Amino acid sequence: RRLTAPPNPRLSGENHNQLHYISLLTSNLETNRPRILKHPTDKTTGPFTHNAIPKGTMACMAQQMTHALNPPPLAVQQDGSIAMEDYDRGLILGFKTVRLHSGTWGAQKAAEFLMEHYPCARIVINHRSNVTHQYQSYQRTFHGTKGERKLRSDGDGDGDDDENEEEEEEEDEDEHTDEDNTKDNENEENDKCNKNDNDQDTGPSIERLECANEFQNELHTHLGEKMSKLIDMDEWSQDVEVLNDVVEWLGYENCAFESIVHENNKGYATDNVTQLSVGDDCFYPLI
Repeated sequence: RRLTAPPNPRLSGENHNQLHYISLLTSNLETNRPRILKHPTDKTTGPFTHNAIPKGTMACMAQQMTHALNPPPLAVQQDGSIAMEDYDRGLILGFKTVRLHSGTWGAQKAAEFLMEHYPCARIVINHRSNVTHQYQSYQRTFHGTKGERKLRSDGDGDGDDDENEEEEEEEDEDEHTDEDNTKDNENEENDKCNKNDNDQDTGPSIERLECANEFQNELHTHLGEKMSKLIDMDEWSQDVEVLNDVVEWLGYENCAFESIVHENNKGYATDNVTQLSVGDDCFYPLI
């Protein structure tokens, strides 16, 4: 909710890690042979006949899917006098996702997908360095075992917030083996991160939380400083200037939070007391 305070954004909530499922639509064409999206020339014969597909083509599909999950309000949709394209013009669209680490990919693959399919995106990565406090927050909010079941069904997050043909074939086979090895290594790491996901008798362990943090840190490293901003809840919850730095990094001008809004306090309570404002002169210069 804090990032909706600056002008022009429309941010939606959780979507069951839909980004990962969107990535599977493209990885199917990148990993299964012949790799249609990676073929550099037109294929004029054979069962997979097609012209060379420009790099980035699938980005339009990916962005349209995430846009479809973040539509205008229902009243606008039902008002025949308003074109939704016009209504959305000038808006900054975004969403929250806390399950990104739980897909069948590692941080590097996730970053590569994001950079190719959402090249203009700015990604704020929020983690909590004190995993002991995070674990305790889970327990307080979801009451241990039963809470972990509720966590998986209702929401996942911190309760306190928060080509000669033979030569081509051989080359392709070697490439395939390398990719498979990388994929196996990433899946091994992913299994370690999510080893408790299907265990109905245990809650989230500190090790699992540490693994999620490791994924987030690696994701930030691969995305780079221009595309991602890594913030620590244990820092920004005590220092509003950390959030003001985020707002400036996003590109806003003359914007500043005066105080911290405490969302999800003692569970899911909304802070209706603290004023959520970034000032009357806040604006985004590129709109």
